[in-house]
Order: sequence, then structure tokens, then C-alpha cells
Amino acid sequence: MPAQAVRQRRKPHQQRSEKRVQDILELTARLLEQHGPNRLTTNLVAKKLGVSVGTLYHYFPNKHSILHVLGVNWLNAWQQAFDAVEALTTERTTVAEFVDRAVEHMLPVYRSQHGVQHLVQAMFTIPELRALDERQDELAIQRLSLMFRRLHVPGSAA
Repeated sequence: MPAQAVRQRRKPHQQRSEKRVQDILELTARLLEQHGPNRLTTNLVAKKLGVSVGTLYHYFPNKHSILHVLGVNWLNAWQQAFDAVEALTTERTTVAEFVDRAVEHMLPVYRSQHGVQHLVQAMFTIPELRALDERQDELAIQRLSLMFRRLHVPGSAA
């Protein structure tokens, strides 16, 4: 499947369309949590949303494109949490303080994303979503390495 097949068809410009996309994403995340990525289908999403599958396809060409947008949103939330932790981390921050801050900012990201376990699993196992999994790994390694160096954690020097 070509890379563009996992992209959203078009960005909505009207408030009603933006809400529809948000409803699709939120419902898909909940259904992902309940059914997992293998049993999740666009027909199921459309049925639970109360629209035709054609209406759903107006916004997303397939299931993978919906999961892709959920994955991008997940990575953006992760990035914001890392930004917040990094902003509060100085050379005088202890490792224990760093861990407390990291948990304080990362835990809400995990708790707010319905189906996060299945989403991350899908990012790892579905070839069309693999690049998102790789971006998540790179983000975690880069950001944590930087913060560990700042904290002078042994073995983290560049």
C-alpha cells in the first residue's frame, strides 16, 4: 500500500467537518480499545458513528489512514509532554525529581489516549504505520538522551 494511502483524504475547513473528523477519531480510538486493530473495520466505525461508510471514506480512505492520524496525534502529545519535562529539567534537577516530572507529564498522555496499547501495537505491526513507530522510538531516544546528559547520568555523555 503506498504511503499516501495512510493519509487523511483532506483537511476539513468547516467547523462541522472538523467536528466530524474529531468524532471519527475519538470513536475509532474507543473501538480500537474494545476490539483491537485486527477486528476494527471502517464498517464498524461507520455503523457506530451512524453514518454510511461512504461518508467515512469522504474523510479517510481506509482504516490505516484513521490509525495514522491517531498515531500522529499520539506523537504530538508525547512531544508536548517531553517539551514540558525538558523545560523543567536543569543541571540541578535530581534524577528522582526528573522521574517524578516525567511521570507527571507522561501519564496523562497515556491516560487520555483511548486504545493506546493497541495503537502502539498497530504502529509496530502494520507496515503502513511502521514509520510512526520508528519516529516514536527516535523521539524517546533523542529526548531522553539529551535530558540524561543534562542530568549527568553516568554513561549518557556524548
